[in-house]
Amino acid sequence: NGDMLTTATNISALNFGTNAWVSYKGTTSTDGILFSTSWYSPAGASNDWVITPAITGIVANSWLVFDAAATSSQFADGFMVKISTTGANPLTDFTSAAVLTVSAENNFWTKHAIDLSSYVGSTIYIAIINNSNDKELLEINNFEIKVLPTNDLNFRFTTPSKGDYNSFNTVGNTIDIVGLIRNEGSASITNYDINIYDGLTTTLLPQVPATAIAPYQSSVFNVTYTMPTVGMHPIKIWVELSGDANPTNDSLTSEYGGASFTPVRSTLFEEGTGTWCGWCPRGAVFMDSVHHANKNLAYVAVHNSNTDPMQVANYDAGISALVGGYPSVMIDRATEIDPSQMFTELPKHSSDFATADLTMTASLSGNVITANVSANFAIDADATHGYRLAFVVTEDGVKGTTSAYDQTNYYSGAAAPNLSGAGLNWDNEANPVPAAKMKYDFVARSIDGNSFGGTVGSLPATITHGTSYSKTFTYTIPATVDSTKLRLVAMVVNNLSGQVHNSKSIDWVKAPNGVNSVISNNEFTVRIYPNPVVNNLRLDIDMNITDNVTYSISNLLGQVVATENIGTLSKNATSSNTINVASLVSGTYFITVKTSKGVYTTKFIKD
Repeated sequence: NGDMLTTATNISALNFGTNAWVSYKGTTSTDGILFSTSWYSPAGASNDWVITPAITGIVANSWLVFDAAATSSQFADGFMVKISTTGANPLTDFTSAAVLTVSAENNFWTKHAIDLSSYVGSTIYIAIINNSNDKELLEINNFEIKVLPTNDLNFRFTTPSKGDYNSFNTVGNTIDIVGLIRNEGSASITNYDINIYDGLTTTLLPQVPATAIAPYQSSVFNVTYTMPTVGMHPIKIWVELSGDANPTNDSLTSEYGGASFTPVRSTLFEEGTGTWCGWCPRGAVFMDSVHHANKNLAYVAVHNSNTDPMQVANYDAGISALVGGYPSVMIDRATEIDPSQMFTELPKHSSDFATADLTMTASLSGNVITANVSANFAIDADATHGYRLAFVVTEDGVKGTTSAYDQTNYYSGAAAPNLSGAGLNWDNEANPVPAAKMKYDFVARSIDGNSFGGTVGSLPATITHGTSYSKTFTYTIPATVDSTKLRLVAMVVNNLSGQVHNSKSIDWVKAPNGVNSVISNNEFTVRIYPNPVVNNLRLDIDMNITDNVTYSISNLLGQVVATENIGTLSKNATSSNTINVASLVSGTYFITVKTSKGVYTTKFIKD
């Protein structure tokens, strides 16, 4: 302990005392990890050493290998490694320059390797020194000296994995394969081969890296695979290196799916938030901003903690298991981002493959919403994928009268970064913002069956391409929920990967007088109101594409009683139409809206 500083009380559980490093083992772990810190009170620079006993027997191709990680990406500790051939005294023996210097370690486990070939026949002592200033915690583990073979290529990781939405594509299109390899031999690698076998054909792809891969350095390769046919293709990928001493670490497997058509994709944003979370106003601002620019996408604010009156416990448990902190946004339950990244990340995911077209129609009877969700699959899948439909109801403009609805606000005051949006300038607001000034949008009110992974039995175990599967969901609107500010969100969930492979959102009410009949697909959203109607039926159409639109009205006998060609409507346009139905006989009628993509029908009642 070269600094003799006092550790911060925040990390007192590690019981550093006067120790430079401590070994810590989690309550359920059998693996100890060595920790040091540079988080002191008052702040200062660490000078903490961990030194091996004398090591003998160093031979040719001996390498020091160990893993390191910083517990914080924002306050990342660094370190250096020194070697002594004279003794273990940190003041007098480690006089040579560091053999490795890391200014800020990654906040994930990172493999380091140091060539010990210049110490063959010597007795050595190895020191790792935390020399960081006012950071957090440094971890090391798996410390060993290995004699490396001349050639050993380790194929460590590949994407897409089985069940990943990017493991599917339409026949004739390509899958982008990314692989991570590591040279675990003593000789640099200048070329190697990649092989892909899909049960029918082996594809050989010779690789020449831009720079030679040094011992214990990693490299990423990118290759493509062209989807040959509809259906699932078991995939084996392996790397070949001449003279490889360990062929057992050369191959990985996956499964890719050929689709019969390309479904229309809609991105889902699920935000982890909470009234207790002082940085969560940032989430409210960016969810609101991105929604205004992209109203056809799906947005859900999932409130965390049982102290938050808007929590839906099972939904909260699912999101909290995915996010590393609050606020965070999950994109299709595949990618975690900060809310401030929503605008930049959305274009990266708009072309991700959706495995099914998703449509939803809904109607209201009393206080019960009945929604019919239909998924038309472009792919085949067996029971291992665990496809399900999920149905979520959200509410906008949620307000409360108790302090439980106060929003903690760390942006309050001049010292905080500027934040304005979602109806407030957060810099000028108090901490917390009182409930009287708060309204919360996209608030998750219900997830059907309380099942984060979708409703059990909503889809068959085996999925067949070109087949449409439907499920009817109901939601009883509580008296405490504003029925005029609801959104309905449907999802296709792949429980093998945990990802949402497509989503669909429709506004339940966006217009005066109460909308209680909605039809929607990925091309447009249609609202009719009032329903029942006496004289004038309002037909509103929000376009997600540019297309020609017509509508017709027919009676129970199938006789067309009214029709009109509205004309070509542009993407993002809203068409409002008033239809005089005063002359129609009282009874049930069907209104059909037609585009080049298909025909969509719902019913209304003429009083």
